[in-house]
Amino acid sequence: MAGAIVVTAVTAASAHARQALISRLLAPCADDSDVSAIVLAPSGDLPGLAFARTRALVDTPRINRGDCPCCTMRTGLARVLRECFMDALSRRSAPFKRIVVSCATAEDAAPVMHTLRYDPFLNDRYLYGGCIAVLGTASPMRDMMRQAALADALVIADGQPSNDLLQALSTAGIDAPLYSLAGNGLPAAVGPGQGGVLSLEGLGAGSGAARLMHSARASLWSGSNWPNGPVALRAYRWCN
Repeated sequence: MAGAIVVTAVTAASAHARQALISRLLAPCADDSDVSAIVLAPSGDLPGLAFARTRALVDTPRINRGDCPCCTMRTGLARVLRECFMDALSRRSAPFKRIVVSCATAEDAAPVMHTLRYDPFLNDRYLYGGCIAVLGTASPMRDMMRQAALADALVIADGQPSNDLLQALSTAGIDAPLYSLAGNGLPAAVGPGQGGVLSLEGLGAGSGAARLMHSARASLWSGSNWPNGPVALRAYRWCN
């Protein structure tokens, strides 16, 4: 397998929303025999995909480098990623070019990047490809902002973003592009001045990763700028 394998995290409080988004994002793989993907998810959350393989992700004990969730290495994820690579290298399974990790919360998504960065074996073979957060507008604003905090793209599960959500994102300095999961096909852009659709090929570890990695943005996590009172997001700072 030539080149780094891209790992993308998909986070949503709703398992149904995660499965729907993953299914749509990987649908183009069905028409491209050269692009093979593997979806990693908890055993009870595995989507049925005809065009992608699935592997159960067992959450084994984690290794903390610091006191914050982002400084956590997911040992279960690391083990499965090693197994996937070695199985393909030894031809026990087909080669693949992409991994999608299904996460219930932002706290689960943040250690994905940390694990890839600090595990030497994985760092040489995998590339963090960003985080996509699915937001349900019926959810409390606090919960939506926690999901959005580390995202490189935001997908509205039930239509258009509300004015309150747009204002909250702006106030918090979150500039991730907005898409809608409504309808069929790839999520379509709904943010001001946006166009096009969301695809895994066009996603990268951009603003979401930068917010996590640069402690100079620590004021973002202080809670003072967030709606609905202080939010305990200080822990997302990257600890070097």
